[in-house]
Amino acid sequence: MTSIRIAPHLNGLVDAAQGGIASGMFAQLVGGSARVRLLNPIPLDADLAVHDGPSGMVSIAHDDTLIAKAEPIAPFRHEAPLAPSFTEALEASQRHPFVGVRHLFSDCVVCSPTRPDGIGVVFGNSRRLRDVLIAPLSAPPRFAVNGALRPEILWGALDCTSFPSDLLPSRTVAVTGQLTAHVERAVDADERLVVVGWRTGKGTRSHRTASAVLDGAGRTVASAEVTWVEVAMPTPRNHARVAV
Repeated sequence: MTSIRIAPHLNGLVDAAQGGIASGMFAQLVGGSARVRLLNPIPLDADLAVHDGPSGMVSIAHDDTLIAKAEPIAPFRHEAPLAPSFTEALEASQRHPFVGVRHLFSDCVVCSPTRPDGIGVVFGNSRRLRDVLIAPLSAPPRFAVNGALRPEILWGALDCTSFPSDLLPSRTVAVTGQLTAHVERAVDADERLVVVGWRTGKGTRSHRTASAVLDGAGRTVASAEVTWVEVAMPTPRNHARVAV
């Protein structure tokens, strides 16, 4: 048994790890390409125990609470329905639906439009395909190691931008239940990338989406399949609205 620790600044909710980044870190334990099920909020700055399982699977726990399970998968690719330019993605980020609105994920390290130490993957609807979300990805150097963007940062970008766009007008709260991703190549820290997210299916309270990270030539760098689960959460007193 080993352990893993997630730094306090890598949060989604204020007091829990961002699901995509945590999933990307768990994925590295099983070879990089993985299916990760998130079962409970992921504590920050805590020792998370990693237990080996069958067929290369691992489970992650905090004290007696099972947090997540990760299993290796074969590489795959999802092609985005469009290949926006970086300029187009920047323009879309100005249409982020919750600029100026406090909500449960306002301080997310990945997609917050106001967090100065964040990654800045601020999404907005594409003008060409209104049900598709796009976002720029040009992460600060602190999210890189030896000149390459850390893989879990790509996972985080794939996660946030895959949010079901049709839930945004109603401000329905949904959280990542399962994230499956494959990163095709290392990304230089100074690359300007675009993230694209789109819906693939829907259940009663679950939503299936996909996302892809594209380079400057429109080539797929990484892609994901995501299952989102609607949750009932009361409006906190210090938040104007509940949103994601």
